[in-house]
Amino acid sequence: MFAAPVAQVSAATTTPAQSTATSNQLSKAETETLNAAIKGYLITYSDSSGVTQVKIVDKDYLAQSLKQTNLKVTVEDVQSVLDKVN
Repeated sequence: MFAAPVAQVSAATTTPAQSTATSNQLSKAETETLNAAIKGYLITYSDSSGVTQVKIVDKDYLAQSLKQTNLKVTVEDVQSVLDKVN
């Protein structure tokens, strides 16, 4: 089951792009570019305890998408933020 991308989960949730933007001091435009690059490569799901989790759907395609942004953000950066959010 596919759910809304992280950027649309809730206003109270910090997205990977927002967290990465904070740590790397990305501009608003760069953050929007990053959000667009990761949108569609993340899904939300409920774990066995009913807690909403976020995961990367396809790391290879996400890597390609991130590379096209020319930002210094990697799949590992996104995964690191997801590990903190989850």
